[in-house]
Amino acid sequence: MTRYSRLALIVVGAAGALPGPLLAQHVGGALPADLQEKVQRVEAGVRNRPKDAPPPVGIVLAMHRFQASMAAGRPEEAKAAIDSALERVEGKADPYDQKLRKVLAGIKKLQESGEKAMILSLTMSQLGPRVEAGDENGVDETLGLALRLAAGVDPRKEKAALPFVRFAEKMKKVQELLPAWKAAGGEESKIADTAGRAGKLVESGKLAEAEAALDQGLAVLDSKDKPSAPAPGDEGRESK
Repeated sequence: MTRYSRLALIVVGAAGALPGPLLAQHVGGALPADLQEKVQRVEAGVRNRPKDAPPPVGIVLAMHRFQASMAAGRPEEAKAAIDSALERVEGKADPYDQKLRKVLAGIKKLQESGEKAMILSLTMSQLGPRVEAGDENGVDETLGLALRLAAGVDPRKEKAALPFVRFAEKMKKVQELLPAWKAAGGEESKIADTAGRAGKLVESGKLAEAEAALDQGLAVLDSKDKPSAPAPGDEGRESK
Protein backbone atom coordinates (compact mmCIF):
# COMPACT_ATOMS: atom_id res chain seq x y z
CA MET A 1 0.00 0.00 0.00
CA THR A 2 1.40 3.42 -0.92
CA ARG A 3 1.69 6.63 1.07
CA TYR A 4 -0.86 8.17 -1.27
CA SER A 5 -3.55 5.55 -0.75
CA ARG A 6 -4.23 5.10 2.98
CA LEU A 7 -7.77 6.43 3.25
CA ALA A 8 -10.71 5.74 5.52
CA LEU A 9 -13.34 5.45 2.78
CA ILE A 10 -15.44 2.61 4.12
CA VAL A 11 -18.81 4.28 3.63
CA VAL A 12 -19.57 7.29 1.46
CA GLY A 13 -19.43 10.44 3.56
CA ALA A 14 -16.62 9.12 5.75
CA ALA A 15 -13.69 11.44 6.33
CA GLY A 16 -10.88 10.87 3.86
CA ALA A 17 -7.41 12.31 4.12
CA LEU A 18 -4.03 11.84 2.54
CA PRO A 19 -1.52 10.94 5.25
CA GLY A 20 1.57 13.03 5.53
CA PRO A 21 4.20 13.59 4.77
CA LEU A 22 3.68 12.92 1.08
CA LEU A 23 7.09 14.26 0.13
CA ALA A 24 10.02 12.27 1.51
CA GLN A 25 11.11 10.05 -1.38
CA HIS A 26 9.50 8.55 -4.43
CA VAL A 27 10.78 5.34 -5.98
CA GLY A 28 14.12 6.20 -7.53
CA GLY A 29 15.06 9.28 -5.54
CA ALA A 30 13.98 12.67 -4.25
CA LEU A 31 11.22 14.55 -6.03
CA PRO A 32 12.26 17.51 -8.19
CA ALA A 33 11.60 20.86 -6.52
CA ASP A 34 8.69 21.82 -8.80
CA LEU A 35 6.90 18.54 -8.11
CA GLN A 36 7.61 18.78 -4.38
CA GLU A 37 5.91 22.16 -4.33
CA LYS A 38 2.85 20.79 -6.14
CA VAL A 39 2.61 17.75 -3.87
CA GLN A 40 2.76 20.05 -0.85
CA ARG A 41 -0.15 22.05 -2.25
CA VAL A 42 -2.17 18.89 -2.87
CA GLU A 43 -1.45 17.66 0.66
CA ALA A 44 -2.45 21.00 2.20
CA GLY A 45 -5.56 21.21 0.05
CA VAL A 46 -6.78 17.77 1.12
CA ARG A 47 -6.18 18.59 4.78
CA ASN A 48 -8.22 21.78 4.40
CA ARG A 49 -11.18 20.28 2.56
CA PRO A 50 -14.54 21.24 4.11
CA LYS A 51 -15.73 18.75 6.70
CA ASP A 52 -18.85 18.03 4.66
CA ALA A 53 -16.89 17.37 1.46
CA PRO A 54 -16.96 13.82 0.05
CA PRO A 55 -13.83 11.70 0.38
CA PRO A 56 -11.19 12.92 -2.11
CA VAL A 57 -11.44 9.92 -4.40
CA GLY A 58 -10.42 11.69 -7.61
CA ILE A 59 -7.43 13.33 -5.93
CA VAL A 60 -6.15 10.05 -4.50
CA LEU A 61 -6.51 8.24 -7.81
CA ALA A 62 -4.55 11.05 -9.50
CA MET A 63 -1.83 10.66 -6.87
CA HIS A 64 -1.69 6.93 -7.60
CA ARG A 65 -1.08 7.77 -11.27
CA PHE A 66 1.55 10.30 -10.22
CA GLN A 67 3.45 7.78 -8.11
CA ALA A 68 3.25 5.04 -10.73
CA SER A 69 4.48 7.39 -13.46
CA MET A 70 7.40 8.60 -11.37
CA ALA A 71 8.38 5.02 -10.50
CA ALA A 72 8.26 4.07 -14.19
CA GLY A 73 10.36 7.06 -15.25
CA ARG A 74 7.57 8.82 -17.16
CA PRO A 75 7.91 12.42 -15.97
CA GLU A 76 5.40 13.92 -18.43
CA GLU A 77 2.67 11.54 -17.28
CA ALA A 78 3.62 12.24 -13.67
CA LYS A 79 3.32 15.98 -14.28
CA ALA A 80 -0.12 15.53 -15.87
CA ALA A 81 -1.25 13.44 -12.89
CA ILE A 82 -0.08 15.88 -10.23
CA ASP A 83 -1.60 18.77 -12.19
CA SER A 84 -4.92 16.87 -12.29
CA ALA A 85 -4.80 16.36 -8.52
CA LEU A 86 -3.94 20.01 -7.99
CA GLU A 87 -6.82 21.20 -10.17
CA ARG A 88 -9.27 19.10 -8.15
CA VAL A 89 -7.85 20.45 -4.88
CA GLU A 90 -7.95 24.06 -5.99
CA GLY A 91 -11.47 24.26 -7.27
CA LYS A 92 -12.01 22.38 -10.51
CA ALA A 93 -15.24 20.38 -10.40
CA ASP A 94 -14.49 16.75 -9.60
CA PRO A 95 -16.90 14.22 -11.17
CA TYR A 96 -16.20 11.85 -8.29
CA ASP A 97 -17.42 14.43 -5.78
CA GLN A 98 -20.66 14.81 -7.71
CA LYS A 99 -21.20 11.04 -7.89
CA LEU A 100 -20.49 10.56 -4.19
CA ARG A 101 -22.98 13.27 -3.24
CA LYS A 102 -25.66 11.57 -5.34
CA VAL A 103 -24.98 8.23 -3.68
CA LEU A 104 -25.08 9.77 -0.20
CA ALA A 105 -28.41 11.40 -1.04
CA GLY A 106 -29.64 8.02 -2.26
CA ILE A 107 -28.67 6.31 1.00
CA LYS A 108 -30.62 8.90 2.98
CA LYS A 109 -33.61 8.57 0.68
CA LEU A 110 -33.63 4.79 1.00
CA GLN A 111 -33.32 4.73 4.79
CA GLU A 112 -37.00 3.90 5.22
CA SER A 113 -36.68 0.84 2.99
CA GLY A 114 -34.05 -0.65 5.29
CA GLU A 115 -32.76 -3.47 3.10
CA LYS A 116 -32.13 -1.33 0.01
CA ALA A 117 -30.19 1.20 2.08
CA MET A 118 -28.10 -1.62 3.55
CA ILE A 119 -27.37 -3.06 0.10
CA LEU A 120 -26.32 0.36 -1.16
CA SER A 121 -24.10 0.89 1.89
CA LEU A 122 -22.55 -2.55 1.39
CA THR A 123 -21.84 -1.65 -2.22
CA MET A 124 -20.08 1.51 -1.11
CA SER A 125 -18.07 -0.42 1.46
CA GLN A 126 -16.07 -1.79 -1.46
CA LEU A 127 -15.03 1.69 -2.58
CA GLY A 128 -12.28 2.24 0.00
CA PRO A 129 -10.22 -0.86 -0.79
CA ARG A 130 -10.41 -0.10 -4.52
CA VAL A 131 -9.33 3.49 -3.99
CA GLU A 132 -6.48 2.28 -1.79
CA ALA A 133 -5.36 -0.05 -4.57
CA GLY A 134 -5.52 2.73 -7.17
CA ASP A 135 -8.02 0.60 -9.11
CA GLU A 136 -9.74 3.26 -11.21
CA ASN A 137 -11.81 0.74 -13.17
CA GLY A 138 -12.98 -0.87 -9.94
CA VAL A 139 -13.83 2.52 -8.46
CA ASP A 140 -15.86 3.44 -11.54
CA GLU A 141 -17.69 0.09 -11.49
CA THR A 142 -18.53 0.47 -7.79
CA LEU A 143 -19.79 4.02 -8.19
CA GLY A 144 -21.74 3.11 -11.32
CA LEU A 145 -23.56 0.33 -9.49
CA ALA A 146 -24.10 2.55 -6.43
CA LEU A 147 -25.61 5.31 -8.58
CA ARG A 148 -28.06 2.86 -10.17
CA LEU A 149 -29.07 1.54 -6.75
CA ALA A 150 -29.41 5.08 -5.40
CA ALA A 151 -31.73 5.85 -8.31
CA GLY A 152 -34.03 3.05 -7.20
CA VAL A 153 -33.02 0.13 -9.42
CA ASP A 154 -33.98 -3.25 -7.94
CA PRO A 155 -30.68 -4.69 -6.63
CA ARG A 156 -31.88 -8.22 -7.41
CA LYS A 157 -31.83 -7.29 -11.09
CA GLU A 158 -28.19 -6.19 -10.91
CA LYS A 159 -25.80 -9.13 -11.17
CA ALA A 160 -23.01 -7.17 -9.49
CA ALA A 161 -25.29 -6.41 -6.53
CA LEU A 162 -26.31 -10.01 -5.82
CA PRO A 163 -23.48 -10.69 -3.31
CA PHE A 164 -24.62 -7.64 -1.34
CA VAL A 165 -28.24 -8.82 -1.50
CA ARG A 166 -27.22 -12.22 -0.08
CA PHE A 167 -25.22 -10.61 2.70
CA ALA A 168 -28.08 -8.28 3.64
CA GLU A 169 -30.54 -11.19 3.69
CA LYS A 170 -28.26 -13.22 5.97
CA MET A 171 -27.72 -10.27 8.28
CA LYS A 172 -31.49 -9.84 8.50
CA LYS A 173 -31.89 -13.53 9.33
CA VAL A 174 -29.31 -13.23 12.12
CA GLN A 175 -31.31 -10.36 13.59
CA GLU A 176 -34.54 -12.38 13.35
CA LEU A 177 -33.13 -15.51 15.01
CA LEU A 178 -31.15 -13.77 17.73
CA PRO A 179 -34.06 -13.01 20.15
CA ALA A 180 -35.10 -16.68 20.31
CA TRP A 181 -31.47 -17.71 20.78
CA LYS A 182 -31.10 -15.32 23.71
CA ALA A 183 -34.41 -16.41 25.22
CA ALA A 184 -33.19 -20.01 25.12
CA GLY A 185 -30.10 -19.07 27.11
CA GLY A 186 -27.69 -18.42 24.27
CA GLU A 187 -24.76 -16.06 24.75
CA GLU A 188 -25.36 -13.01 22.61
CA SER A 189 -21.63 -12.22 22.66
CA LYS A 190 -20.90 -15.28 20.50
CA ILE A 191 -23.12 -13.99 17.72
CA ALA A 192 -22.05 -10.37 18.26
CA ASP A 193 -18.39 -11.37 17.84
CA THR A 194 -19.17 -13.18 14.61
CA ALA A 195 -21.21 -10.27 13.25
CA GLY A 196 -18.44 -7.86 14.25
CA ARG A 197 -15.85 -9.95 12.42
CA ALA A 198 -18.10 -10.01 9.35
CA GLY A 199 -18.40 -6.22 9.50
CA LYS A 200 -14.62 -5.74 9.62
CA LEU A 201 -14.18 -8.09 6.67
CA VAL A 202 -16.74 -6.09 4.68
CA GLU A 203 -14.82 -2.90 5.45
CA SER A 204 -11.67 -4.53 4.11
CA GLY A 205 -13.40 -5.40 0.85
CA LYS A 206 -13.48 -9.14 1.72
CA LEU A 207 -17.16 -9.73 1.12
CA ALA A 208 -16.89 -13.50 0.49
CA GLU A 209 -15.08 -13.99 3.80
CA ALA A 210 -17.62 -11.77 5.55
CA GLU A 211 -20.47 -13.86 4.16
CA ALA A 212 -18.72 -17.02 5.38
CA ALA A 213 -18.50 -15.50 8.87
CA LEU A 214 -22.23 -14.80 8.81
CA ASP A 215 -22.85 -18.39 7.70
CA GLN A 216 -20.99 -19.55 10.81
CA GLY A 217 -23.22 -17.36 12.98
CA LEU A 218 -26.35 -18.66 11.28
CA ALA A 219 -25.17 -22.24 11.76
CA VAL A 220 -24.98 -21.58 15.51
CA LEU A 221 -28.40 -19.91 15.59
CA ASP A 222 -29.98 -22.68 13.51
CA SER A 223 -28.23 -25.49 15.38
CA LYS A 224 -30.35 -28.34 16.68
CA ASP A 225 -28.25 -28.19 19.83
CA LYS A 226 -29.85 -24.97 20.96
CA PRO A 227 -29.09 -23.74 24.47
CA SER A 228 -31.72 -24.65 27.05
CA ALA A 229 -33.65 -21.86 28.69
CA PRO A 230 -33.16 -21.69 32.48
CA ALA A 231 -35.96 -23.25 34.51
CA PRO A 232 -38.24 -20.85 36.42
CA GLY A 233 -36.51 -19.70 39.58
CA ASP A 234 -33.06 -20.83 38.36
CA GLU A 235 -32.11 -17.46 36.89
CA GLY A 236 -29.05 -16.08 38.55
CA ARG A 237 -28.15 -19.26 40.45
CA GLU A 238 -24.52 -20.15 40.35
CA SER A 239 -23.50 -23.53 39.04
CA LYS A 240 -22.14 -25.86 41.68
